[in-house]
Amino acid sequence: MDRSPFSPNFVLNRSGNILIATTGSQTELPEEIRAEFSSVIAFLHTMAKALHTQGLDLRSPQQMETILLNSGYFIETECEEYEVNKKKRRIRFPFLRRRKQNQNAGEVKEGHILFILEYLLGISTISVELTYFSDGWRLNPDSGKKEQLELMRKKFLYVGGMEN
Repeated sequence: MDRSPFSPNFVLNRSGNILIATTGSQTELPEEIRAEFSSVIAFLHTMAKALHTQGLDLRSPQQMETILLNSGYFIETECEEYEVNKKKRRIRFPFLRRRKQNQNAGEVKEGHILFILEYLLGISTISVELTYFSDGWRLNPDSGKKEQLELMRKKFLYVGGMEN
């Protein structure tokens, strides 16, 4: 089956923090787009190092959000909230495996950040998705057991300026 030249190609790095989507080959990216993507990847590495020096890592959502917003390179464009009830669905999140179920409400311990670098049909877009649970396990009013979580998904748009 032949692929359409308009069909995107996707590459996800091993750590799961960088997704590149292109129409065409990654080796065919214009130099200015390569430079822009490289700058954003360098930003991710710098952010990881800054968090590490504070004893944190790329699973620290509140600190990641603060860095994104204070950088001047990203603006928040969307915030979605979902209720996750472990009785009704079996939803798996890799970062949840390490999460302790007895955390205090309002305490955010771990999340996931994904930088999405797109070059589709000659147009580049860079965005970030930050996903985390905003509270510890909450009581279900019906059962009285701790079985509800609030999942937060925030989106940020790159507004440029790093490649200069």
